[in-house]
Amino acid sequence: MRCGKPCSSALARSGDTAPLIDLHSCNPYREPDGFASSANLYAELMPYTDRLWLGELFDYEGTDPAYWLVELSGIPFGLMGEMLQGGGNPRRGPVFGMTARAPMTDVRPMWRAFDEPGLPEAEFTGRWADEPPVTTGRDDVLASTWRGPGGTVTAVASWAAEPVGCVLTDADGPVAAYAPAIEGFQPERHFAAGAGDAGTWLAAVRTAGFCAPLT
Repeated sequence: MRCGKPCSSALARSGDTAPLIDLHSCNPYREPDGFASSANLYAELMPYTDRLWLGELFDYEGTDPAYWLVELSGIPFGLMGEMLQGGGNPRRGPVFGMTARAPMTDVRPMWRAFDEPGLPEAEFTGRWADEPPVTTGRDDVLASTWRGPGGTVTAVASWAAEPVGCVLTDADGPVAAYAPAIEGFQPERHFAAGAGDAGTWLAAVRTAGFCAPLT
């Protein structure tokens, strides 16, 4: 890994597309590996990588949002992450800017949904920020938001144990939302401002979330 940046520079100078350096780790929090943490084990290598793959044996279903942020996402280290084990949880992942890893999972429909409103050029604000742009009014239904030239897009996901209701709200009050159809991810759906049914729909679909341009 010490040669990562020189290798990247050499390949870039060769005229080929500049490479991405991935850090891939299985979950070492188990007895054979001494109950270690991938984030702790490889923190010194993070500055030399572009993306995390954490990874096989990680639990994307039974872990809380704090675990997602610190152990899975790469966000505390300024990195993006991709989910591996079983494709991860495709609806919780976007709250942390994550999708499954291609080509093991076909994430092209989600990538197209990201590209259409220009999310790669937008500013991403996670729900852990002091003043997130969009909130749900619940600690167990999280919302993270992109804002850019293409408008505002919010990813919402539920960690509630059962179906719950929530109201999407910005600084001016409740907002309406439109969930576009994304193949293999979600059907098209409209949510009226203040209706309170977004969380019910999200939680009912396998603790699901969506990406929704706000109106």
